[in-house]
Amino acid sequence: LLVFFIMTWNFARNEAELGRHWSCPNRDVSGFPFRFELRCDQPSFSGLTPNGPVEGSVARLVALAQAYAPNHVVAEVTGPLQARASASGDTLNLDWRSFQASVSGGDAGSRRVALVLADPVVTVALARFQMP
Repeated sequence: LLVFFIMTWNFARNEAELGRHWSCPNRDVSGFPFRFELRCDQPSFSGLTPNGPVEGSVARLVALAQAYAPNHVVAEVTGPLQARASASGDTLNLDWRSFQASVSGGDAGSRRVALVLADPVVTVALARFQMP
């Protein structure tokens, strides 16, 4: 359990140093001692991009790691992802049937990431669209 919290804390600290902030207002941590599971309803994020600040959210995030392999995290995200550029008002809505991710970290900092996004649907709304 301690390893899971240390990994989560390091992720949040690294993201904050890069100007990205994550929030999980409705969270549940369970599964100990055999696995570590984090359930988060309405997680949100905000951060800076080269085009200005952006914010967004998804409906739910569930991430888990087995006690015997704490460096391998499997996650499932429930959509839609809704993102908004604060300066322009442009919005992005990404929905899907299923979205799963697997992230493995090695001893030397090496990482392996696998993503499966089934039936994605993207909607983009530009607040200030100008015709030439």
